[in-house]
Amino acid sequence: MPTDVSERTIEMLRDSLPAMNAHRSAIIDGISSSLAAADPPRDEWRASRVATSLVGMLIDEARHLVSGDGPGDVEAIRLEHERAGIERFHHSRFGDAIAAVMMDAGGAALPKSIGGAWGDTFWAVIRRMEAVGRPGAALGQKSQQPAGTPRAERLMSLA
Repeated sequence: MPTDVSERTIEMLRDSLPAMNAHRSAIIDGISSSLAAADPPRDEWRASRVATSLVGMLIDEARHLVSGDGPGDVEAIRLEHERAGIERFHHSRFGDAIAAVMMDAGGAALPKSIGGAWGDTFWAVIRRMEAVGRPGAALGQKSQQPAGTPRAERLMSLA
């Protein structure tokens, strides 16, 4: 099945999946704090719920990819995000924070380069999810953004 995540990224996910699982609670706590700090009027419980959902989705996606099953069911992910009230704001904040939070939570077990691979995987899911329902968009389609496109340009392309 085609994927928009490189083989090198999948290899990094495979190598770091045990550490990601081992530090899952600390990563959820860090993402929750990041979400709450970015939008103080929202309560901490909601930030924790969104963080738990997004971290779980990311780990599930990594499991799909490293097992050779290809990307997960993007429509199911989209529906889950809709049910949980997860918005683009949450995607943006999560994508900005994941690598640093992983480094803080896992130390040497989750270095910055590994966090980058997980961040790339997250954005691949979000691009596929955003493409659902768009005419001419196919799951697994390569991003039209060249490698190294600045984050602001990637975010604007989602709008």
